[in-house]
Amino acid sequence: MLPILIINNQNINSQVMIEISKPDDETFAFNLNNTTTNAYKVFLESSLYDKDDKTMFKDISPEFKLVPGLTIITEKETGSIVSKFYDKDFLISVFKTNSAIMNNCSLSLSVRQKYGPRLGFKNIQL
Repeated sequence: MLPILIINNQNINSQVMIEISKPDDETFAFNLNNTTTNAYKVFLESSLYDKDDKTMFKDISPEFKLVPGLTIITEKETGSIVSKFYDKDFLISVFKTNSAIMNNCSLSLSVRQKYGPRLGFKNIQL
């Protein structure tokens, strides 16, 4: 029997391609390219991991409609984001400084459906 190879590549298995840009010093923009002919009701989920892959926090955006083609979403357009902090020291540093020190961290951004599969994801090293 031949082994089965499962590929979890952010380009091969994605229906939505994600690019992250920083138009100014305070915000991020997410370029979401829906490569299908379908419109989806989706939300963004981001997770920050430290150098040991420990989850520092997760953010979840409100749902929005993603139509075929390119959609550019900025942090300001996502509305109220629900955040869950997993590391107490990291949470305290964010509240004390109103920013996060993110050395040797990685960020994972997913486009997800509430009751469906993940449509796309992007991992970046910070």
